[in-house]
Amino acid sequence: MKWSIKLFFISIFICQITYSKSQRANWNSSKIYHEIEKLKNTGTVLYLAAHPDDENTKLISWLANEAKVRTIYLSLTRGDGGQNLIGTEKGASLGVLRTQELLAARRIDGGEQLFTRAVDFGYSKEAKETFEKWDKEKILADLVFAIRSVQPDIIITRFPPDKRAGHGHHQASAILAEEAFKLAAKEDAFVSQFEFVRPWQVKRLMHNSSKWFDKNLGESSNKKSQSITINVGTYNTLLGENLNSIASRARSQHKCQGFGTRIDRGDEIEYLKYVAGLKPKNSLFEDIKMDWKRVGERADIEEGVDFILENFDFKKPAKSIPSLIALYQFMDQIPQKMAIVPYKKERLLDIITACAGLHYEANAQVEYACKGEEVTVDLSTLNSSELVIRLKSIIWNNKDSILNKKLNNQLRIFPINYKVPLNANYSQPFWLNSEYESSYVVNDPVLRNLPENPVDHYVRLQFEIKNDNEIFTFSRKCAIKYTWEDKVKGELKRDLVVLPKLTLSPLQKSVVLKNKETKKLRIKLSSHANAQKGLIYPIEVPDLIEVIPDSISFSLNQNEEEIVEFELRAAEGNYLRNLKFAASSNGKIFAQELVEVDYDHFDPQILLKDCETRLSSLNIKRSKNKLAYIAGSGDKVPEALIEMGYTIEIIERDEILEKDLAKFETILIGIRAFNIDDQLKIAHRKLMKYVEDGGHLIVQYNTFHNLKIDNIGPFPITLSRLRVTDENASVQIINKHEILSQPHEISAADFDNWVQERGLYFAEQWDDQYTPLFSMADAGEDQLKGSTLICHHGQGSFIYTGISFFRQLEAGVPGAYRLFSNFIEYEQKHSQE
Repeated sequence: MKWSIKLFFISIFICQITYSKSQRANWNSSKIYHEIEKLKNTGTVLYLAAHPDDENTKLISWLANEAKVRTIYLSLTRGDGGQNLIGTEKGASLGVLRTQELLAARRIDGGEQLFTRAVDFGYSKEAKETFEKWDKEKILADLVFAIRSVQPDIIITRFPPDKRAGHGHHQASAILAEEAFKLAAKEDAFVSQFEFVRPWQVKRLMHNSSKWFDKNLGESSNKKSQSITINVGTYNTLLGENLNSIASRARSQHKCQGFGTRIDRGDEIEYLKYVAGLKPKNSLFEDIKMDWKRVGERADIEEGVDFILENFDFKKPAKSIPSLIALYQFMDQIPQKMAIVPYKKERLLDIITACAGLHYEANAQVEYACKGEEVTVDLSTLNSSELVIRLKSIIWNNKDSILNKKLNNQLRIFPINYKVPLNANYSQPFWLNSEYESSYVVNDPVLRNLPENPVDHYVRLQFEIKNDNEIFTFSRKCAIKYTWEDKVKGELKRDLVVLPKLTLSPLQKSVVLKNKETKKLRIKLSSHANAQKGLIYPIEVPDLIEVIPDSISFSLNQNEEEIVEFELRAAEGNYLRNLKFAASSNGKIFAQELVEVDYDHFDPQILLKDCETRLSSLNIKRSKNKLAYIAGSGDKVPEALIEMGYTIEIIERDEILEKDLAKFETILIGIRAFNIDDQLKIAHRKLMKYVEDGGHLIVQYNTFHNLKIDNIGPFPITLSRLRVTDENASVQIINKHEILSQPHEISAADFDNWVQERGLYFAEQWDDQYTPLFSMADAGEDQLKGSTLICHHGQGSFIYTGISFFRQLEAGVPGAYRLFSNFIEYEQKHSQE
């Protein structure tokens, strides 16, 4: 019995997080009818891949809306090692952004979302390297736990378990799927999990093949023995769309990866290849029980659903509520041994709520609160149906307010005073609460697979529906949110945010200090509570760094901010150090910076991280004064250039044609600029004329895919997927070019302490006019010479570099600053022909 209760708990917990929090109850009658249809099917499919955006939204949309099975996408990582086309977030912030984009996609295609603790550490060339960094057993345990929790009938992988998968993370996802498929059913595997879950035998493991892996897929899959084919482009009359149209809209939520796509419509075939388990002959679900008989002789449930569908009134869906209540009571009699049972009960309550037009929300009068603070919350409710529905009680902070208020179509507001618990967690994604390297530290096993934090701040509402002489009582959890009005976007919402009473933010994330130079570092103090008075001071001051003064006093009230200035001085040498700050107030220590990730396609997200700045001590020599920067997809290179002492003018891509470029000594183009905008294609001739007339142009990496122009330089260059992922890979200088000796003598030591990678999207072929500067390779691979190419053109010079300066400069790597300075300072006189 103890085990059954815990299984019931975790099943409810996961389905509430992965479904209810990401869905909206504003369903029209067609949507309600569609959801009732799904009640008949007790099947579950787990789709598995490595990253956000790896999922096949077309197949997910078909599974959720046509096959009507519970459909879950499990991404091993949150994508924090990738790039960002819409902003400057990298690392943990990017992982939060991409997590929310996945949830936005699932809100459209009808699927749900889970993860493991694996960290996306950047591109990996093989599964072996991936497993070494992740700790294979840890991630395998997470996957087994997810399988045992949601109990899928079928697992579908996106990638093959070999080198055809390309990325090592992709390959690893398929390998882990095959192993977890076997281990999830074993009673001697990961036995500590049985406190929460039980062994589960998945019936079938399939691979969702693609022409990326099999060029002759359509021809080779004609035989049914090789593949199951599914038409994912059928039209759903209830939803009013082709299923691949829904999928296209979901796919376009991966905005930071540039996966916006046109709307697909019409027949489209997906191919599924057998991997393990029951081998299908004709269809994906053959020989798998998908009805309620699998949980016992429950024909009454299927008959009940059929009756509701047959008698459904699209104009008055509330007429079905008595039958829906009866159906719920049938389900309530079923033992909760299978995860699908509590899941279907939750969906049924969602349907009942939607049929009644039952509206409820809890709106805090403030956006932020601190632990122990009391917040006024307006609970609003409304019953749009003719049924007798009462709000029996409101439960919050262990209080129970008995109301017994009859609800109708007039909005009723009940104010309550909600006290943020003293032991509440700050509004921080749970996977970022502890320091981590290649996998997140999440001690609570119940949290490890979840896409986002459970709802911490809520009120529980007890409703009563009266039908004839019968009374049905049920409860719904209502998250406390802050609601505001934007004159352009309309009504916006976010969860109530719980913050420390003070947060600190360095206004310079990276500081470049010349030896013995004094430089100011500004720290912004933000108070989220009244009467915050104390000192701000550096902590863990690294050797060779002097901070003046030792501390600065402050006094702030709620919503007030103050900027304080410290002076920094560095001893001689080229080195990198991290400097942290903290503030003391009323006997408490505060040392966290508030970071927001805020975009239109999801609710704003909060991160809290150490108040820290990176100090690079080195003697940067510079002579140029006028630089221009043409932004690409989003990087912080201009901030780094300013730290180096350069004067920068930012040129928008649509301004290039009207600008006088001749006044700039060097023009730099940001990452992926030629991938994201046709304006650079139009302006390319002018940029080449700038070079020909004596200018110096530096183009940072672009991907070969979706390149808006055939050639980004004055002479032919062919870009590729070639890269060096080992940040410690040996680098050889293969041409003693002047650019490597002026103004700094570049050596192997300048490639020490790099982060994540050496570079990416190197040139594969190039015209003889270009001179390659470096040779580098990952272990066991051929040397690559296309990381950086330089050429002369007319009176000027051009550089293409795939070296990941956008990461290295933000990380404060001294050698990267020196090398980038050499690229910038390359004198025009050296480019005379």
